Amino acid sequence: STSTSSCSSNSNSSSSLSSNNNTASACREVPTETLQCPSSFQSYLDSVFKSINKHDDNGNGNRNGDGTNQIQKKIAYNLYWGNEAGDADSIISALAMAYISSFLSSSSSVSDEEKDDPSSTPSSTFIPIVSIDRQDMALRPDVQLLLQIAGITTRNLIYIHDFNFHSFLQQQNQQQNNNMISITLMDHNKISHKFKNLDPYVNQIIDHHQDENFHLQSVPIESEKRLIAFENQHALVGSTCTLVTEQYMKSYDEMIKADDNTTHQVKNQMIDPALGFVLLGVILID
Repeated sequence: STSTSSCSSNSNSSSSLSSNNNTASACREVPTETLQCPSSFQSYLDSVFKSINKHDDNGNGNRNGDGTNQIQKKIAYNLYWGNEAGDADSIISALAMAYISSFLSSSSSVSDEEKDDPSSTPSSTFIPIVSIDRQDMALRPDVQLLLQIAGITTRNLIYIHDFNFHSFLQQQNQQQNNNMISITLMDHNKISHKFKNLDPYVNQIIDHHQDENFHLQSVPIESEKRLIAFENQHALVGSTCTLVTEQYMKSYDEMIKADDNTTHQVKNQMIDPALGFVLLGVILID
């Protein structure tokens, strides 16, 4: 609702977005101009893109002259991607869940052990993957429009077949260098055959399709990490973005209750209107 009201006040028009470029232009300004949350949805996606592209061919970050890592702290890479069809629900749910996980992780308290020894606890990096080829985004006008209005540049996203992404995954899979990988499947519950070697890294599933009963060792049926909203041959929700929204609102409410000093104004500003816009957009589409 924050995003909608802001768009309405800036557009001075009741015309649809598809027929009024002024409205779309005004809306695009909203996410970056009005936010005061720790990191906006847009800036988060940009920072992930820049971070991944800084990795050298060995899948590592900055290195010393002798080839050793400058930073010895363990890194936990959390990857999120949707199904191969790459529809709006798959793409947006992956982008949103990675951002939400990053946001909630940054809001968590630091343990005494980590304060004393920062290398003892892995540094978590949350990476959303667009599950289609980069050039195929041109075939997704609904996704392009949603992201454009939210102020997100599609060229600054990480696509499933980007060279840098594949090199990074291959090296992390082959080397024993204190780094860790976990994969969250969004909008499907079986990793595609082409990524079968990454099967052991799947540790979370968020989906609304019939359970194909894969990844049962890493994500058991009874696990809270296996969130599949499908029962009695029927989907319980219309989109994975619905599940993402419910998950976030539950965690958000718990976080706010735990901090009695958070003012009402700050609470409202902690939800990025761009995030709300794309999630509600997909929920409306589906």
